[in-house]
This record gives sequence, structure tokens and C-alpha cells, in this order.
Amino acid sequence: MCLRADGKGRVLMENPNWPLWNVTIHTPRLTMRIVRERDALALVELAGKGIHDPADMPFEDPWTDLPSPEFEQSMLQFFWRCAANLSAQSWRLPFAVYRGEDIVGLQDVSADDYPVRRCVNTGSWLGQSYQGLGLGKEMRAGVLNFAFESLGADRAESCAFEENHASIGITVGLGYEPNGEAVTNRRNTPARDLKYAMSASGWSHSAAKEMNVSVSGVDDAVRRQMGLA
Repeated sequence: MCLRADGKGRVLMENPNWPLWNVTIHTPRLTMRIVRERDALALVELAGKGIHDPADMPFEDPWTDLPSPEFEQSMLQFFWRCAANLSAQSWRLPFAVYRGEDIVGLQDVSADDYPVRRCVNTGSWLGQSYQGLGLGKEMRAGVLNFAFESLGADRAESCAFEENHASIGITVGLGYEPNGEAVTNRRNTPARDLKYAMSASGWSHSAAKEMNVSVSGVDDAVRRQMGLA
């Protein structure tokens, strides 16, 4: 390993064997980095304190319904799968989100057949004590900047259940356009899932692009790891 400085002058350890660990995203209040073991354990603890009202389910995959210890084990397996299954054909990058020294949530960005399609999807959650502070908007702006500016995306997609007003507010506020809907099975009950998309031209005047976001660590090694070089 060797040392490098991030966008704010802080010294970081480089990881030549897993270049994605060198990627860091900074927004006005947040720092985001690919999840490592210490981040995964902190996220498990944070999620265990609550993400949403148990009576509601904002996720298509109801992973927060799992009892302990399956809940904690499934979260760790998710992070391990993201790393183990990463390829040019399919990848999902989970970013641990920090405000100062406090871990506040997770923001991921994923794609299938990205070198050809240039389309990404995003998903996220915040610990309940960090909700309502506008952090979700910064998290999304961070990965959109990473996708469009660093990876050359042509399109970003997102979805949310119709009653998830917070997520929809972020999506619409950042400049996504409606992109249809679907009915999915949520806890054995039909649920209306609203879909949204942002094109590269939409990104050019998006509120996300106007936010003060910096991305460091995206080099040829990262692009090769993702099948882009």
C-alpha cells in the first residue's frame, strides 16, 4: 500500500489490489466510501436501531423484516456479495455515508451491462436519527456526480413506493422525470412502485450537479476494475 491525499488534503491509504476502495465522494456535509468490514459492522449496528416504522416497508426486498441474527447476517452477506460478484457485466457499489465521524446510512449505485448501456440505478437508507436533515439529497447527489462525471453515465434511474414521499421528493427535486410505474408484491400485498429517470441532458441542469461535490480516487485502475478501460 501507499499514501495519497484526498480532495480535502487528508492522507489516505491506497489499495492497489482493490482500486474501488480508493474512491471517496465528498458533499458539503458528508463523506462517502465503498463499504469495508469496519463500515459494514457499523452499518449493521446503525440499521439495528431502526430505519423505518415497522408498520411500513419502503424496500422492494423487505430485508428489515428479518429477525436477529438473520437480519445482521444478511446485511453482512449483502456487502460480501457486492464485492464478490462485481464484474463489468454487473456491479453494485455500496457507499458507507459519514457525517464527520458518525456513520449515518448507506447509498448504493448499481448497473447491468454498464459498458454498453451506461445506465445506473440508486438506492439508499438513513438511520432514523439522521432522517429529515436533507442528508438523503446530498447522498444521491454524490453518487450521481460519481456516475455522470466520473463514469460517463448516460442515464440514472430510481423508484419508490407511492407513499414514500421523502424519497420521491429527493428524486423529483434533483431533476428526475417520471418513467412509468409497476405493481409489485410487498409483504404479499400489491404496491404501486413509481419509476423515475434522469438523462445526461437532464444531469446537465440538475440540482445535483450544482451541489458542491467532489470525487477522488477514480483512475484507470478503477475503470479497468469496472470494465471501462
